[in-house]
Amino acid sequence: MAGTRLFEQHNLRERWRELQEWPKTGHPLHPIGLAGLSSKFWSGVFESEDTAWTGVPVELRAPLLDQRLLRFLLLRVPPVPWCMDKELLREAMRGLLPEAVRARPKTPFLGDSIKHFIESKKWSPLPFRSPLQSFRNL
Repeated sequence: MAGTRLFEQHNLRERWRELQEWPKTGHPLHPIGLAGLSSKFWSGVFESEDTAWTGVPVELRAPLLDQRLLRFLLLRVPPVPWCMDKELLREAMRGLLPEAVRARPKTPFLGDSIKHFIESKKWSPLPFRSPLQSFRNL
């Protein structure tokens, strides 16, 4: 069976298992942030947004996920005061945004944001299938 042979030849079961693992590295000040940003989750997200995947000629840009910027923020920016109440962003926007907008307090979205986006048809939760499921169809 061609699908099973490809599955075994490319070691897809182990590769799928690796994608599900939580990163083993730690950070003294931002362990959750570093783990989330260094997980293999992001490669799948970016691949699913690629033109070859979507068929739409739009290129995804994520400048705030640049590895150099993240390394600087995680290693050089102290959490207090810069990570409190978006202080770093607010200071960076001084003179660029109206003061009323720049200094306004954070307001959380009241309700289920995922439900809101699904019902408004602005987002579709397309789950990634297991490689095994994909190769069963061959």
